[in-house]
Amino acid sequence: MALKVLFINPPWYRLQGLMSTYPPMGSLYIAAVLERDGFDCCVWNADYSSKPLKVSEGSSATTTAEMTRKFQEYKDLLNDLNKPVWREVRTVIQEEKPDVVGLLCYTTSVQSVLNTAAIARQVNPECAIVCGGPHATVRPEDLLSDNSAVNFVIRGEGETAMLRFMRTLRDGGDPSGVPGLVFRNGAGLVSNERAECFEDTAALPVPAKHLLRHADRLPAVVFQPIFSSRGCPAKCIYCSSFHIFGRKPRAIPVETVIEEIELLKKKFHVHHFFICDDTFASEREHTMTLLREIVRRRLNITWGCQTRGEKLDEDLVRAMKKAGCTQVSIGVETGSPRIRKLIKKGNTNEDVERAVALLKKYRIEVAAFFMFGFPTETREDIEQTVAFMKKLDPYVAHCNIATPDPGTEFMEMARAQNLMPATITDWSMHYHQSPDMFITDQFTPEEKLELITNLQKVFDAHNKRKARLDLVKRAPLYARIILKEKLYRHPAYLIGKLRDLT
Repeated sequence: MALKVLFINPPWYRLQGLMSTYPPMGSLYIAAVLERDGFDCCVWNADYSSKPLKVSEGSSATTTAEMTRKFQEYKDLLNDLNKPVWREVRTVIQEEKPDVVGLLCYTTSVQSVLNTAAIARQVNPECAIVCGGPHATVRPEDLLSDNSAVNFVIRGEGETAMLRFMRTLRDGGDPSGVPGLVFRNGAGLVSNERAECFEDTAALPVPAKHLLRHADRLPAVVFQPIFSSRGCPAKCIYCSSFHIFGRKPRAIPVETVIEEIELLKKKFHVHHFFICDDTFASEREHTMTLLREIVRRRLNITWGCQTRGEKLDEDLVRAMKKAGCTQVSIGVETGSPRIRKLIKKGNTNEDVERAVALLKKYRIEVAAFFMFGFPTETREDIEQTVAFMKKLDPYVAHCNIATPDPGTEFMEMARAQNLMPATITDWSMHYHQSPDMFITDQFTPEEKLELITNLQKVFDAHNKRKARLDLVKRAPLYARIILKEKLYRHPAYLIGKLRDLT
């Protein structure tokens, strides 16, 4: 009998009364590779709920003020393993009976991952528990302490390493030969040499979304995310993505992307997609070929993406519109030229303005992301950012607190200025709505809280006004999406989206 792997994205938003429809894409790619090699796989997003919770997604109007309040609830409830969500984790592991449990670990979800691992160990003392993801890659030691139930960590992209690991486990081999694997050996840790990034993207299978637990019961929105490339050449000081995907852009073959779109349309009734590349159009010619192919094949889809302002020009935006693009997310981050230089954003306010103007010209919605609280950021810098947000007037504006994740230049800078401790044991505060992360030393604690509250009010008011106007303006389009993707079969999801507007 083939070894069975249960991949879990542990609950995090759900502990705050929210949920995420975004599936664990890395796990789905790995599951596809393992399935092709004869292993039995199931992928479960424990952060999704069929109950009518608010949806915490990039396009959501969920207020940042509410998320800050929910974050405090999360910290209080995280270790109460009698909560229903933890009982559900236990039940799913009992039902699936995995030989191996794979856990996705972000910095803010470290304790949730450790909780899930402990439950898995209680259910099956003999199962192997392996972690991957951003935090696991940068700080494997946080997951492999003596009192942790985790056996192994895989660093970096997981397709090659996890396949080698599973073959080794199946054949009773020596794990010291698995690239990227970290594990305990007596009193210390063994850290194998990192695997290279997956260069031959043509060999990547389509993510195995059919392996999502109860895939036939999930709404189409769960299946919307796709990739057309990996890697981002930018050097923003706050981003840790390069630890997983590297800085060299690697395009996924156009034929593979088209194959996935057609499969998801046919099998899961998906008609709107979101292209999750760190920087859409980082490989411009590949992107233009993809856009032409979407039009040529008359796929009749709509889609969104995320990119940088300087990547957009009129020819590209025109082609995006023709191929069905309806929304673009841009990491604006700041309106202060001084802070833009400090964070090594690598573009200018003028680049962003030109991009937003082009997108509006072609009636493509703009979602803009902003950050506050960088080291040395002053009230004047913050006021410049708020003014820039109002000038851009995006469809949705995200107000985030700058967060120094491990492995980033931002963390090094914060520690050098004594704004972060040298040793951190509780990572639950490392989240973009955590007031603890507003680390600029230009304000008193009371002033910081007042600033965060006022910023959230400004952004939330902007977003709700835009969302309500949009609901009226685009009601026919939303009705078509609901019908095409059969979302009427999932009233809990629709109720959650409507709650975002209240």
